[in-house]
Amino acid sequence: MKKILPLLLLALLISLPLSASEGFGLIFDEEVSTEEAPMSTSFDIAGKVSAGITSFIETTDIFKSNIDPFADLNFSLTFTHPSLGGNAEIYLPALRAGEVSFKDIVKELSLSYYIPQGKIQAGYFIHRWGVVDTARAVDVINASDFRNGISMDQREMKISEPMILTQLYFDKAQVEVIYKPIFTPIQMATSGRWDTTPDTFKTLVGGILSSGKTVSYSAPNTATLGYGSFGAKLAMPIGPLDASVMYYKGYYERPGLKFIPLPISPPYADTTIETIYTMMNIIGADVNYVKGSFTLSGEGALYISEDSDETDPYLYNSKLVYIGSVSYMIPKTTSYITASYNGTSILGYQSSNPFDVDSASLEQDHNIIVGVHIPLFKEKLLIEGGLTYQVPTQGYALLSKIDYTLKDDITLSVQGNLFGTFDSSKESLYKMWDDNDSLTISLTYQY
Repeated sequence: MKKILPLLLLALLISLPLSASEGFGLIFDEEVSTEEAPMSTSFDIAGKVSAGITSFIETTDIFKSNIDPFADLNFSLTFTHPSLGGNAEIYLPALRAGEVSFKDIVKELSLSYYIPQGKIQAGYFIHRWGVVDTARAVDVINASDFRNGISMDQREMKISEPMILTQLYFDKAQVEVIYKPIFTPIQMATSGRWDTTPDTFKTLVGGILSSGKTVSYSAPNTATLGYGSFGAKLAMPIGPLDASVMYYKGYYERPGLKFIPLPISPPYADTTIETIYTMMNIIGADVNYVKGSFTLSGEGALYISEDSDETDPYLYNSKLVYIGSVSYMIPKTTSYITASYNGTSILGYQSSNPFDVDSASLEQDHNIIVGVHIPLFKEKLLIEGGLTYQVPTQGYALLSKIDYTLKDDITLSVQGNLFGTFDSSKESLYKMWDDNDSLTISLTYQY
């Protein structure tokens, strides 16, 4: 039973490998720029239409590989005025299977009011902290969506949330203050190809049900002001370094599970599985240093749990998250390679208690992430690739993509994903997704 419960917790927490998979999508992350108030009024619309097929490779017989057609429509509307700006970014998964919710469609719906020293932005959007190009230790504001696996575009995986952001710019410093009135937790698949529920969880629940007992689930309503959060950030140069310090108080995105009563062994009773979220105070910092073709970056964050005395097994313990990165841009080109090492240390780890939510994670988790970005033929051909390797579990994910520009507004893309592990005896997200190797071919028109 001691082996069952950590896996049972893993079914919804999936905390063992998340730091690696979250970080991988950031290899080709967007640039962070300082915004200035627009000088004239304008209204712009842009977007793209994509169509293609995705094939999940059947390694035993390639002719039995499943093929899924898809079509996507993305568009954005931008209104700018000397004192006011509006943004709407919409994503319509035209032929995607499954239910589609508001948060799946709307990536941004916000208004910005420009003031002499900065701006105030309110609405439904994504805001990120951190400087490292691979994983980020301080990117804590928006949760991630893993219901469709992982992506090279980390922003694509982020969940938009309602918030108010104030940014103030001074001579050599920038201050941010952010408030979120509600809380949106991490999204994980509980069925289908990207299901992360272990067989042991299904077996245990099936055993309770087959004995004539019931299994019910209870989760709090996090769309209330009681689940609001607050954060602040100060950024300024320190000598040759660009540095930031930040503070954030909010609920940890991953849930804890409480079983009432504990299903230790038969005969079972009617069981309730209750979802619990942990309040965290997060103190973080990041630094960035550029020297010639090299960029050195680092981030660190201390998560201070409401259960700092480590007495409640259903709340997460405090932890330390850190990352260091080095990037090299090949001279006279826009090609670059980046590599990083990130880790997580859980404080007060108790492996002897199988009901402790932290027992589903590693006390010390370490990941190596490498990415490349190579434009060729005057940037008509773009090759991107990245590998993330989780050291303790020996799990890995390899993502690659080739874009070829047929015309200025038409691009042909080929993307391949590979998941697996070098040690099948160790649980990891990549082991669960071992059968999800895929090849995607698509054609995109941008307007």
